[in-house]
Amino acid sequence: MPPGLNQAELLNNAFSYHYLKRRSWRSRQELIDHIEAAWPEYNQLYAHPFQWTWTNQKMRRWFAKHASDQA
Repeated sequence: MPPGLNQAELLNNAFSYHYLKRRSWRSRQELIDHIEAAWPEYNQLYAHPFQWTWTNQKMRRWFAKHASDQA
């Protein structure tokens, strides 16, 4: 996982993939209504804890390796 992605970005991407792609809405309120109707289903079907694999130690090793490559 690239450094810099936070939980809000991950949630937004996951929700958008299932509920917002390839759609259009006639008004802002129509979009809001769609999101309010969709989030309970999203939570039930897709929401789950993220498995974080980018540890502090891995990040430090990655930075150390790449910093020495550019020297």
